[in-house]
Amino acid sequence: MKYLILLVCLVTTKLNLHSQASDSVYSKTMNNFMDGYNNQNFALMRECFGGPLKLIFNEKRLGEIFGSQHDQMGNMHFGNMTWKSSIVKGGMFFERDTTEQMNFGFSFSEKGKIIGMSNTQPRFKYKNEETQVPTLTDIDRIDSLVRSKHELALFSGCVAVYHKDAIIYENCYGRSSYPDGPQLTPSMPFEIASCSKAFTAAAIAILEQQGKLKYSDPIVNYIPELKKYKGVTVEQLLWHNGGIPDYMELFEKHWDKSKIARNKDVVAMLAKYHPKKYFKAGEKHEYSNTGYVLLAAIAERITGEALEKFMQREIFDKAGMKSAFLYNHRRTENKWRDNYAYGYILDFRSGKHQLPDSIPSYDYVTYLDGITGDGMVNINVQDMIIWDRLLREPGILTQATIDRIFTSGKIKKGEATNYGFGWEVQQIEGTARIAEHSGSWPGYTSYVLRFLDEPLTVVIFSNNEYIFMANMAHRIAKLLK
Repeated sequence: MKYLILLVCLVTTKLNLHSQASDSVYSKTMNNFMDGYNNQNFALMRECFGGPLKLIFNEKRLGEIFGSQHDQMGNMHFGNMTWKSSIVKGGMFFERDTTEQMNFGFSFSEKGKIIGMSNTQPRFKYKNEETQVPTLTDIDRIDSLVRSKHELALFSGCVAVYHKDAIIYENCYGRSSYPDGPQLTPSMPFEIASCSKAFTAAAIAILEQQGKLKYSDPIVNYIPELKKYKGVTVEQLLWHNGGIPDYMELFEKHWDKSKIARNKDVVAMLAKYHPKKYFKAGEKHEYSNTGYVLLAAIAERITGEALEKFMQREIFDKAGMKSAFLYNHRRTENKWRDNYAYGYILDFRSGKHQLPDSIPSYDYVTYLDGITGDGMVNINVQDMIIWDRLLREPGILTQATIDRIFTSGKIKKGEATNYGFGWEVQQIEGTARIAEHSGSWPGYTSYVLRFLDEPLTVVIFSNNEYIFMANMAHRIAKLLK
């Protein structure tokens, strides 16, 4: 999600600032920001921002991001603070999960307003060596880690680890519905949010294999009403290099919130208001949910059917993923499923779990509920081993397609973006190649970590928005490599 970095980088509590900066205007700004967060005073928090961030963060958005963050993780404090001119870097430590630390960076204007932020979490690196067969001790260590996340931070979800085409670990902690629903099991599907993008990319790749499109095709070949975005190609949407603006902001401003939007409505909204591109196609790389919704719309224009039906027939059914489906119809048709992990938001202050659509500030989960492509795949951790195999062995996808999926895109200057088709890809010289992706939507978080040169994969699904999915996935991998 576009705001995921903001969510994980900004939320903090009152800090002990570096002594050299304790009297500076910057430290006063951060103290005000912390006070606002601690007291859930979003008006005070907003006063700390300047530049474009002042425009991005209204009080409603701050409440959505920081309110739920506080509910889940509670207070934070800073450590290892270092200052250099108008930039501060340090580490965040969390009240409810003391085993976690997240590095951050803030930059300030001369007037002391926060005008930039970054997540300075270092990349995880692995030796380029084959993983040995895990021992019972390795498995016990993995379970101890997962169990501690449930006990310390109330992680609710399922974890599976695949090695050489076999599940070496799978377990779940938490409930599928609250307050007294069944315990989670590995057979229960979760909505996996942006991890769905890999499935959308695979659907586009299948159409390319069938000769029904080319990656180099301009998107106006299929969606002519988007002529304002001529020059953007299918491949650039896959790589997040298209520059087409965020559709969610358009719907917040202009959509009738009593209706549930579909992919065709995203196209119609862009055609009607044609917001200016963030940048010229191919010049930059910026994560885009809009791009993947448009990929879904292109697939629907080509096939003449909903992406839901195409993906079910061409991927889920052919691969034998019996739990997998696109779009659950709960809000549109009031369909409730048995043996399904419903996503909840945990309010630590009340100790109660709530469905997101029962909370007024999360109304967008209802009116954006019919949009697919950027999310909405549902699957259990057991079927993810079939998905993993599909991406390793030629079959539904050719070897050439698989290789292309995991090849980094480039911008016009020739710089690699470290993003392929629906996957972040990482190759640091002398280390193991990995592909990974996160997903986040109210009630759910997900993470998939794959090693590209050996059959080792970690999958984590949460139905209460546990935040530190990447950390957990890589810590599990570190126990094995």
